Amino acid sequence: MMCIEQQELVDLTNSYGEIINAPENLLSIHFSPRDDGIPYVKVENNKFFYSASERGYLIFEKETADLDEVLYFLFDRITTTMSTDYELKHRVHGRDSRRKIFAKQIELLGQINPMWAERCKKEIAAVLESSPFDDFAAERSAYCRELREIGIQEKEIERLSSQKYPYPQE
Repeated sequence: MMCIEQQELVDLTNSYGEIINAPENLLSIHFSPRDDGIPYVKVENNKFFYSASERGYLIFEKETADLDEVLYFLFDRITTTMSTDYELKHRVHGRDSRRKIFAKQIELLGQINPMWAERCKKEIAAVLESSPFDDFAAERSAYCRELREIGIQEKEIERLSSQKYPYPQE
């Protein structure tokens, strides 16, 4: 039997999902481990544990007593999936796909809660610090493959590919 906290979480997830027109399959919340890497929420002693495990190994676990925060955890995942699907349908050749993914995710989270959008912006900024946008990644990779096929050595491939398709400036 569901406890009140679980039902409240389900109701809020469905309500917020309607705001962003989230597909129903993304709104399903698991309350016990499936052991397949899909996150679940455990409610225990007035705390939420947002976790995922696979084949008996804990992949991650986030703990909070804040309902809003566990909802953010859920919608971070939901909007990541929606944003990735959106990018695939609206791909711009020669642009880092994360540009569209990140922008769409911020937009979706902002429709639910502007503070979530701000939090997501900060998390994305941290990712971009160590992994900046790279609009030439696909072209560079294809060019490297071409050079390998004609027998160019790896060191020369790196030099030629980065010269033709520069890496992002950090």
